[in-house]
Amino acid sequence: MSETLRLFLVCSFFSVGWGTVRFLQRPPNCDKDVRLAYSVLSTHDVYNRLQCYLKCLEDPACLSFNFEDVSDNKTRVCELNSRIVDKRGNNMEAREGYAYYEKADGFGKGIQSCSITDKSYVYTNIQLQSRNFPTYYFSYDTSASDRAKILLDDRKTFRLLRPGLTGEEGTVSIESNDKPGHFFRYRADTNAVDLWGTDPASYSPETFYEDATFKIRYGTWFTGYLGFEAAYNPEKYISHGNYLLSVATFADTSGFKNNAAFKIVPAPTYLYTGIRMQSQNYQSHYLSYDGNNYCYIISGDSKTFNIWSPGLTGVAGTVSIESVDKPHWFFRYKISNSAYTNLEYRPSPAQGSSNFDEEATFIIRQDILYSGWFALEASTMSNYYLRHTGYRMYLHHNVHTSADAAYRFV
Repeated sequence: MSETLRLFLVCSFFSVGWGTVRFLQRPPNCDKDVRLAYSVLSTHDVYNRLQCYLKCLEDPACLSFNFEDVSDNKTRVCELNSRIVDKRGNNMEAREGYAYYEKADGFGKGIQSCSITDKSYVYTNIQLQSRNFPTYYFSYDTSASDRAKILLDDRKTFRLLRPGLTGEEGTVSIESNDKPGHFFRYRADTNAVDLWGTDPASYSPETFYEDATFKIRYGTWFTGYLGFEAAYNPEKYISHGNYLLSVATFADTSGFKNNAAFKIVPAPTYLYTGIRMQSQNYQSHYLSYDGNNYCYIISGDSKTFNIWSPGLTGVAGTVSIESVDKPHWFFRYKISNSAYTNLEYRPSPAQGSSNFDEEATFIIRQDILYSGWFALEASTMSNYYLRHTGYRMYLHHNVHTSADAAYRFV
């Protein structure tokens, strides 16, 4: 930039005021503790905002800049940006001491404020279960660039942002709980679905937001199940094939509908994970199961369990005991089998007979027999407890004097 032009711009800046210069505008709420993320072209040390402003004017690719307004240093940070704030403020982040400014010719394309959008989630801790493979759930392969899949007994959880990233009413975006800020999106060139962050290299945020935004179609094909239709590519739905997730054009066939139908199920909550249960009167023995899945207390056994709370019936104050080595397998007593306890498979957290759920749900009765030890009472059969006889576990009535029914978590 020539010195004559630079002098002209400086004079113009001081004569008309900061907020009205033709070359630069600042939307409301952009003057304190905010910066544009994911878009920095270059970073410079400057002495004042004017220097940062002039550097942006010198670079044709610069549409906005972040300026460190508050600092104890002699120089301030000036970040030149290749983009402007999007319609929802998704690419705006809080940063103490920073302010954000736009070129006037780019300003009209953005929102009129830097207020950071509050995210609203319709679900916060869920799994997405396949209809035709009910033990498979939405997931992603961390060894393959987070390629989206349905995986057997996978425990990754998600939350649904509503409205979706584009801000359009009636839409959602699917965000990972394990990797906040990462959403399922489809690739327009391959239709493959993968998990991407909101800072995609060489990928415009606007396109990313559209490709990560879906419309939920409830009960379209099956009661209790839904489809995820691409919000900006109608008639294309998330579907699985060979366990990989992609978007596919709707086909009026049972195969397509089953592959594109999913159920929202609550993720399990645990009282304890990876614990053992020790017998009070045989303290070298632990609650376990043999090769036939019959439940015993076994000497020195190292099998561990997750304790669901609430239990499978969903009643507050109850628990269910799930094997860590065999997900979806629970301790269950059967009145029809002399009340013996076995480890049995439950098809999924959203399925299974009501009898299964009731017979695999217990109430912890702490200190009922010995201080520091508990008994497990059947949730639907008052005064019936799990105990061992000949090391075999079964349900027995009235054990208030029996050490065979006392256990503790270790």
